[in-house]
Amino acid sequence: LRQGTNYVFNNTMVNCFLSGIRGPVASDLLAINNIVQQSGANAYNASSFNVNSHNNISDDASQPVVHVSNQTNISTVGFAEASTGDFRLSS
Repeated sequence: LRQGTNYVFNNTMVNCFLSGIRGPVASDLLAINNIVQQSGANAYNASSFNVNSHNNISDDASQPVVHVSNQTNISTVGFAEASTGDFRLSS
């Protein structure tokens, strides 16, 4: 990611080493419709989330709620067949 506003939309991140979504120190991170599951230290780790960020899900109970609307922590989503790499959402 670069300095200034970074756009992160419609991503599914599973089993990331350090963080699902991570931004540089002086970034303005706009995150919309992202799922982060089973990630390292932080699901969402950025110095500044854009106030217009919304609809992001994490299973990280220790993750602070960032300044975004409709942020959901402690939500585990079901995948079609995660063991084979099929991360489509199950019904």
